[in-house]
Amino acid sequence: MKIVTRRVIMGYPAKVIANAFLDKAEQAGTTLTPMKLQKLIYYAHGWYLAIKNQPLIDEYIEAWDYGPVVSSVYSEFRNFGAAPIYSRATLWDQQQQNYVVPKPKQTDCDLHSLIDAIWNSYSQYDALKLSEMTHLEGAPWHTVKKKYPDFRNVQIPNEVIFDYFSAMLPKEEVANS
Repeated sequence: MKIVTRRVIMGYPAKVIANAFLDKAEQAGTTLTPMKLQKLIYYAHGWYLAIKNQPLIDEYIEAWDYGPVVSSVYSEFRNFGAAPIYSRATLWDQQQQNYVVPKPKQTDCDLHSLIDAIWNSYSQYDALKLSEMTHLEGAPWHTVKKKYPDFRNVQIPNEVIFDYFSAMLPKEEVANS
């Protein structure tokens, strides 16, 4: 196992990644529900950890009843329930003294490539199927829920996510990371 808790580069705020996926859905002529958005962020974070050995987002993912959740993204979009999201996440900008819609930098080609790859691989599934996939035995959500069955919203350690996703990488990618 590699050490992923000591990072050289800070991850993105999760709301930046949420907006990237919401933009991707809009470009594709579709929508995302809060649950599906959560799962796409989870998969993006997991694959980024495995490939780059550093977190994609600067928040922990938690094991909630329906799978992995980033609480700030949940709070942002909870009013949509199971309906499609039709707005973007916002963050407070201290310099501008107002809320802004955070987006990834256009120059971050690695991130945009990752968002594209996750979208191409996982957008075909509905929220319930993605949730079901996160519940598979041995998956990080399952591991944490099994270890702490009586607790709610337990943090899923990045190390657990890293181990799971890196085990699925082709051997040559592991050697190059």
